[in-house]
Amino acid sequence: MTQQIRTYSQTEQAAHKSRGSYRLFWYIMTPVLVGIFIWLTVSPYGLWKLYKMRQHRDALYQANVAAIKKNTELEENIKRIKTDPVFQEKVVRKTLGWVKPNEILYVFKKKEKK
Repeated sequence: MTQQIRTYSQTEQAAHKSRGSYRLFWYIMTPVLVGIFIWLTVSPYGLWKLYKMRQHRDALYQANVAAIKKNTELEENIKRIKTDPVFQEKVVRKTLGWVKPNEILYVFKKKEKK
């Protein structure tokens, strides 16, 4: 058996070298890209932090909407108290427990649940 030694042309040698450098490039770049991906997802400035910040922003927005709604209700009550004598009487009787002359107020105790 005779072994044949194959000789490569210069273009084949260049192609073989470029394949090797291509592999080396990906052997180096793969861990770098994986590291960048991990950094972008779980770092202090990553996607997870962005997701949590958006959730916090949405919760603050909902609280703000609720506070605005409560504020408008209170403003309407203030206007009614200033202008409506019947509403004034109702509020005073309910909150302060006031009664008219010769009027008896019955206060019933609530039953405790066992």
